[in-house]
Amino acid sequence: MATQSANSQQWLNKTVWVTGANQGIGAATAEMFLQLRANVIGFDQQFDHPHSQIKQVTLDISNEQAVKEICQSLLETDNNVDALVNVAGILQMGKITELSSKQWQRTFDVNVSGAFNLMQQAIPVMKAANTGAIVSVSSNATHMPRMSMAAYSASKAALTNLTMVAGIELAEYGIRCNVVSPGSTQTPMQWSLWQK
Repeated sequence: MATQSANSQQWLNKTVWVTGANQGIGAATAEMFLQLRANVIGFDQQFDHPHSQIKQVTLDISNEQAVKEICQSLLETDNNVDALVNVAGILQMGKITELSSKQWQRTFDVNVSGAFNLMQQAIPVMKAANTGAIVSVSSNATHMPRMSMAAYSASKAALTNLTMVAGIELAEYGIRCNVVSPGSTQTPMQWSLWQK
C-alpha cells in the first residue's frame, strides 16, 4: 500500500504519452498511469469508446509530418512530456516468400518508425528537463523465432535495438529507456491468431 502511494505521488500531474491506447496493452497502460494520477495522452488510429479522463488523440504514428504537427500542438498547451510508452504495433502474418513488400514496409512503418517519430518529438523536451522515461513494448518474438512472423519479429528486434541505443544516448540526461518483451497476452492481436 505504501509503495502504491509512493508511485502515485511520483506520477502526480506528470504527462505520459501512450501509443496504441485504444485497446490491449496500450489501453491497460494508459489506465494504469491514470490510476497513478498522471495526465495521460493516448494515441491511436481510432478510439472505439470516448474516455472522460484520457486525452484521446487520433493519429497514424507512422506519418512523420502528422506526428510532428500534433505533438508540437500538444506541447504548446503542456510543454512537458515525462514519459513515452511505445505500445502501438501491428501484426502481418505470412511466410517470407508470401509476404508482400507492402506488408513488410507497413509493419516497420508502425512498429519501428512510429516509435522513432514519437521519440524525436519527446526527447528534446526530456533533455531540456534533464529527466524522463521511454518504454517500448517489444515482444519475445524478438528472441524466439516463430513461423509466419518474419515481419513482426524483425520489426520488434529493430524496436528493441532502437530503444537500447536511445538508452545509451540519453543516459547523461537522466532519461531512462527500457524495453518490455511480453509473451502471448490476451489482446485482440493475440486472439486474431486463433481461428478456432
